Amino acid sequence: MKYPFVLALAITLILPTVGIALDVKITLELESVKVIHNDRVVIIQRNQNQYNMINPEFAKTSRPCPPFCIKPITLAAGVETIIELEMLDYLKRKSEGDRSILVIDSRTADWVIKGSIPGAINVPWDILSGINSSSAVIQKLLEEQFDAKISGEGKYLFDKAKTLILFCNGPWCDKSPSNIKTLLALGYPSEKLKWYRGGMQSWESLGLTTVTDMLTPQTSPTGAVDFKTVSQKEVVKKSLHSQLKDFFTTSLWSDGTTIDVKITPQLDSVEVMHNGEFVIIQRNQNKNNTINPEFAKTSRPCPPSCLRSVTLASSVEIIGELEVLNYLERMSEGDNSILIIDSRRIDWVVKGSIPGSVSIPWDILSAKTSSTPIVKKLLIEQIGVKIDDKGKYCFKKAKTLILFCNGPWCDKSHTNVETLLELGYPPEKLKWYRGGMQSWKSFGLTTVTDIPMPWFGL
Repeated sequence: MKYPFVLALAITLILPTVGIALDVKITLELESVKVIHNDRVVIIQRNQNQYNMINPEFAKTSRPCPPFCIKPITLAAGVETIIELEMLDYLKRKSEGDRSILVIDSRTADWVIKGSIPGAINVPWDILSGINSSSAVIQKLLEEQFDAKISGEGKYLFDKAKTLILFCNGPWCDKSPSNIKTLLALGYPSEKLKWYRGGMQSWESLGLTTVTDMLTPQTSPTGAVDFKTVSQKEVVKKSLHSQLKDFFTTSLWSDGTTIDVKITPQLDSVEVMHNGEFVIIQRNQNKNNTINPEFAKTSRPCPPSCLRSVTLASSVEIIGELEVLNYLERMSEGDNSILIIDSRRIDWVVKGSIPGSVSIPWDILSAKTSSTPIVKKLLIEQIGVKIDDKGKYCFKKAKTLILFCNGPWCDKSHTNVETLLELGYPPEKLKWYRGGMQSWKSFGLTTVTDIPMPWFGL
């Protein structure tokens, strides 16, 4: 054969299209999802190149706050926070003909054209809020796209309104929160609003399929609203406008004395106790800083690196960065009822972990590379578990545990939680930081390498 390498490359490139099993699946059971986007079929799957890195737009860690602040895991009462698996389920249902669902990209066109989620439409935050539109346009959107009705008294009726799934650039983006707050103010039922907090940052970090031909609302001189694919000319114009606006409204970058990249508008940093000393957790202030390459990889093989459901177990709460920081602060103020656990093996922990946490690897707690007596000692001496008269574990005074590992594709904290539940640990005393080190690093938050290992030597 004259060109064996070229043929091998060609075969590799077409494998996913001819039904060959994928190495980088979404979950163990799910390789891809077929959706309808702009009247065409798009297959959503993960990037199969295991050397692929996250889109540079989403590798930056240090966007200024405000406006790019970390958002809490719960945006508003009754508004459910979802992850990729729930998003894929909604997209699948919508593409199978469920007209009660609408997936909305809340960003402006200059961002949307860089890539969005197949099956979504674009309803920019500044259109829905009325900043760059009129009340008539908003009313048409609500009636024609969201299936809201107007009563005889001129009030909106949402009985038959669609369930809206909204997203933007990521946990630091305020565009989908803005759209959700606008809708809630208009009376939209909170149970019909879903927030994909991870947004494009999480979507891109998992190497999931994107599209650029997005439908966005456009108004005619008569006031009619129509959804058309955004034009490149319009995008360039809006992008330039956005750049000029950012240049004149964003403060100069930090001179080393001012924190421009805050955690939230009210929170510059958090002081936590780590190994008997105080450590200041804050975000990286270098605007050119990018995420650690270890966490920029999009295409780890599944199995084992599969997406985990947002519902790990009944009553096990999923938390975000702000909740982790709150627990750390409480611990540093003397609250001994909390323990934050890095569930990874030591070879990962020494590359950097969350200050204030301890290392209890999944294989130690599950007794895969330890023994039952070691697990028992850990539970009693470190976690506050007691043994009753019958020799059974008593968890009444056991600590609240916050567990994490490398990210939403990592199964180590997942395994630790499952082990604890099997032992009888109360699920309400277990918290899962699903984002893990991938999310922590993506915000440029402080890390340390000297992590206590309470299991060592037992």
